[in-house]
Amino acid sequence: MNFLRGMIMGVAEGVPGVSGSTLALIMGIYEKFIDLLHSIPSAIKNVIKIQLKEKRLDLRTGLSEVNWGFGLPLLIGMVIALFGFSFVMDAALESIPQYVYAFFFWAHLGLTPNSFFKDEAAKASRVTDIHGNICWGTLIIQLTAN
Repeated sequence: MNFLRGMIMGVAEGVPGVSGSTLALIMGIYEKFIDLLHSIPSAIKNVIKIQLKEKRLDLRTGLSEVNWGFGLPLLIGMVIALFGFSFVMDAALESIPQYVYAFFFWAHLGLTPNSFFKDEAAKASRVTDIHGNICWGTLIIQLTAN
């Protein structure tokens, strides 16, 4: 599942004006993602401290605080999607830019309520409903406009 989430975030990184962090917020993994990013520098510091203090390289102990089960599949998915999907996104932006931009504009607008709900279950349900309705509405409006 984290591999697929990483692919979604990687695709977003290839879209102008869209961030993988934005989609992490939609998917409900933003805080876990930020925690992962914060844990990496301190883990590297631990490896260096062990190396300097004990004169040995102990990667297992030094890097143990990083949640690799979450982060590694996410990173692999992001890299594969970023490089693999960039060609598709480039072609879509060339041929149908108004649809691509409209979709991502409304997707961003659908994120706004996400920050107002404190209950995770309610937030996920409401944001998914709002986000889905906005995206489908945009698609219908765009398709009927031509």
